[in-house]
Amino acid sequence: MKSLMVCFVLLSEVCFGQLCDSTLKPYYTNAFRYEARTNRCEGFYIATVSSQTLDLVGVTRGVFHYELDINEVIEIQPPADANCVIHVRAQAVQTKMYYRMDTELAPRQRLLWPTREILFPNGLYPGKISVFGWYQDAGGKVYVPIRSAGRLSGIHNDSLFRIVLRSAVDVDYVSYTWKSELANRSENHTMDRPFRSGTAIIVVLPEHLRGRFTLLVQAKIRGSDDFVRNLVTLDLGKL
Repeated sequence: MKSLMVCFVLLSEVCFGQLCDSTLKPYYTNAFRYEARTNRCEGFYIATVSSQTLDLVGVTRGVFHYELDINEVIEIQPPADANCVIHVRAQAVQTKMYYRMDTELAPRQRLLWPTREILFPNGLYPGKISVFGWYQDAGGKVYVPIRSAGRLSGIHNDSLFRIVLRSAVDVDYVSYTWKSELANRSENHTMDRPFRSGTAIIVVLPEHLRGRFTLLVQAKIRGSDDFVRNLVTLDLGKL
């Protein structure tokens, strides 16, 4: 079966100035402010305090890792079977750290992302940020896993899918359900432990999964009967 990755627009060129999110207010005149750079938009911005949310901050194939070294360059790859432009975003895992990187990659295009400009001078090691990709279809955003490799990193990576979320509030436990859109298959899981606000909640999916899935993640707010939730659509590639 052909890949389910179908998008509305295929771009031949990318204007990186236009990729910057106009809804973000860059951090004053600081050299690290969110703005257009060589092949991406990256930096810090000003934001209001977040509400009770459960935000997606990472969708990766393998571990997102690099060395925090001034000479490090991170290579970012969209899925190999992507047939459209993939939007790529990196952002902070912890709360109240208003950092973003935005770019777009055409099929088989790679991003070479130097750490010397923003990541290294600000001490943003891999645990502080994560990365994800997406395309748009008639139903909204469809998230895709991003592969990455630091040129100075010697780790042997795996092929597991990792979905990283961040809660803006402390939670007692997390449950999640993934369901295939085509095959009659779903699974429920619970992470029966608390998570502090701004720490990574990592859902790991088996590397053999393919096709489109919905993923519902729910977390019980500490000291309350209420939950924070996030429902996302994932495209994990060809069946």
